[in-house]
Amino acid sequence: MLSLFYATRVLLIVSIAPLILTFKMGADITGSIGPAATDLSIRKIALIALMALAALVGWKGGERIGFFGVSILRPMITTGILSLKGLIHLRP
Repeated sequence: MLSLFYATRVLLIVSIAPLILTFKMGADITGSIGPAATDLSIRKIALIALMALAALVGWKGGERIGFFGVSILRPMITTGILSLKGLIHLRP
């Protein structure tokens, strides 16, 4: 029952938020949120690859040690550690 409630809440927010942004607040939501993938430098592509690698290592490492929420929490923790060490400083 709780899962259904949260899934319905997310569905409503994802469906209604663009309507509120467009019609009530007059925001233009047709543009892209960042540069095109073809415009990215090699350094940024390498940072994105490092984030993907951190996610996979965190996920599989979390499964191996029996960590809870391995598909979400452990990749976030691994990427956070790399970010705090200064290896990742790019938003995906």
